[in-house]
Amino acid sequence: SWADSSQVPLDRDYEGYGEPSTRAAAGYIDMNGELQTAPQGTACQTVLYSCAPCCVDPCGEQRRGEYLKSLKSFSVPLALLQILLFIVSLCLHGFTAPSVNPMLGPPVTSLLTLGAKQGYLIQKGAVWRFLTPMLLHAGIIHLLMNMLCQWRFGLFLERRWGTPKFAAVYLAAGLGATLLSCLWTPNRISVGASGALMGIMGAFIADIILNWNNLQRTQRKLLLGQTLFWVTIALLLGISPLVDTGAHLGGLIVGLGVGFMVHSNIPKTQLHRIISLAIPAILLSIFFLVGLICFWTVVKCAVFPPMP
Repeated sequence: SWADSSQVPLDRDYEGYGEPSTRAAAGYIDMNGELQTAPQGTACQTVLYSCAPCCVDPCGEQRRGEYLKSLKSFSVPLALLQILLFIVSLCLHGFTAPSVNPMLGPPVTSLLTLGAKQGYLIQKGAVWRFLTPMLLHAGIIHLLMNMLCQWRFGLFLERRWGTPKFAAVYLAAGLGATLLSCLWTPNRISVGASGALMGIMGAFIADIILNWNNLQRTQRKLLLGQTLFWVTIALLLGISPLVDTGAHLGGLIVGLGVGFMVHSNIPKTQLHRIISLAIPAILLSIFFLVGLICFWTVVKCAVFPPMP
């Protein structure tokens, strides 16, 4: 039966929970931040249960209630805004040919109008383009991939951390993603929430590390393994010309650092709390300060739009 599962919350006392079932082949984390482990099934069922448990095990009243509560979160209005802006981008100039945009979306002119990242325009004063790219998407495929990740990870992590911490990680990672993208490929036009989502995963890794001694071995493997798997997939996709590797790395680095800062209350000793807060704060300050100085003084962006 798929209903046989154990719950292990990361942020509670672990005594009494015991070791998860050795029969567990996969798991997922529910809307309250609880680790759910699923008994063995086919490979297809295992993957599907990990990503969307309701597709395999029908949602009960409790799980439906958890999803209804999530509608009041930061993640849902944010996703609706991202979807709305994608519709607006299509209304401006419609779809472009798939040979031009394989993501099935609008032409680049529409994305630039709405605030896509482009180094030369930012250097000329359009500094809002450091943040607006995380609200835009290049096409239907791009939007669906990011919304799936945002729904799967964002909703439960916001419930677990609280909206202020989640929003701080998301926005800081999005800013860091655009900054490193401007240093990595300053002349490239790019959009997408994937940098901010990489930051969310980075902050979750920090959460797991700070909770390390509270976790059983199986729990560590399950939580860290799933997160690192998705992070690795995202980084490997960087070999594609359509993926902004700089944004992914920037979001991951900033998310990891901010994650240690917002979870600095987890360590039991005052010294460890200070270390988990101060060191990431110093390193992130250096990252942003040096990055911004280099972008405006060292990076030479090509004139945009190109001169005839």
